[in-house]
Amino acid sequence: MVLGKGYRLVLPMLGLLLGLYSYVQAQDNWETLDAKLKTLADENKLPGFSVAIVNQEGFLFQKGYGFADVEKAKPYTQNTLQNIGSASQTVIGLVLMQAINNGKLGLDDDINDYLPFEIVHPFASGKSITIRHLATHTSGIRDAENNEKRYIFTEEIFPSGTKVPSEYKRFSKKYQENIPMAMGVFLENVLTRGGRWYSNRNFLKSEPGAVYEFSNIGAALLAFIIQEATEQPYATLTQNTVFSPMGMKNTFWSLSDAKEQDFITHYIGTNLPLPNYALITFPDGGLMTSTNDLGMLLKELMLGYQGKGKLFDEEVYQQLMAENKESMESYKGIFWVKSPDGYLLHLGEDLGTATALAFNPERNVGLILFSNVSLDQEEYKNSFLEVWNEMATQSGLMSAGNSLSSK
Repeated sequence: MVLGKGYRLVLPMLGLLLGLYSYVQAQDNWETLDAKLKTLADENKLPGFSVAIVNQEGFLFQKGYGFADVEKAKPYTQNTLQNIGSASQTVIGLVLMQAINNGKLGLDDDINDYLPFEIVHPFASGKSITIRHLATHTSGIRDAENNEKRYIFTEEIFPSGTKVPSEYKRFSKKYQENIPMAMGVFLENVLTRGGRWYSNRNFLKSEPGAVYEFSNIGAALLAFIIQEATEQPYATLTQNTVFSPMGMKNTFWSLSDAKEQDFITHYIGTNLPLPNYALITFPDGGLMTSTNDLGMLLKELMLGYQGKGKLFDEEVYQQLMAENKESMESYKGIFWVKSPDGYLLHLGEDLGTATALAFNPERNVGLILFSNVSLDQEEYKNSFLEVWNEMATQSGLMSAGNSLSSK
């Protein structure tokens, strides 16, 4: 079971984005969209989902469908809390650019200038890993099997008597054995010679900057570096500089801070429930939020690009969204994938969750979709894409034909 990559949907989703045309504010379409999404909620495989469509003035449409908990018939709403997987890394990008703007570090600085331990890429021929490499997923750091050591479950994953497919039994035993530890301790054990889980296999056989490979552990390492450079715990830094100023009152890094009644039940396979879990490397995938709160942040990103943001200077947003053309198939921003026609996209997949957010700062529109199910099976992935397609179509963003041709 492949977990936490967050980009298994990138190619089909980029296919959707490449079909976008000029935005027409389709206010008359919201009732149609609501009716279409109600039908999809009744007919497709997603237990529940929530959507938001925003522009720089606020929400154009937002609503939840289906269930946050199927057994309890708890509705999924725009205020339901869900961990959003690697879409959490968009926050790393924001605080990184702010730290750079404040002179705390530089994009082309050697990461070892800020770390309390030393990381040497074994195949780099002496070339250092830089902040830019981490921010664009070109550091050469691989998740490998260490990705699975990040998950912490405090409850039994599958209670005795549960009928569990064999592929899930294997991962549940492994995850149940993981031990909580500080993020810095985990990173040192994975990435430094002599570390408990160190191996040359934790790195690509190419020097930093040469190859794009998405890395959760690389993203977490950058968050740890920001923490060291600013001398502030990452959770405190993001709360004080992003969440509180934006009024994001239902956004958290810790389960203990969230209200249990507002949280989803995670589902995998054929709606098999999972207990809540935490991540040791929480900045790379552990943000818990709602489509309502994330919509506030998406609005701020669009305003910031136009020099009207309330959080940071315009330069921070411009750098965040600047193109970093690499020798790969698409443009990459700082923790964003950027299509040739200007749309920025980030996806998040994890155990029992799926998230997609996309926006175009020039055309002034953004879309968000959450669901509380893993997309490792084709029927769930197709259901997720059906909802996304309907959102984009009814928003005046693309034709239905483009969406079908992208699959």
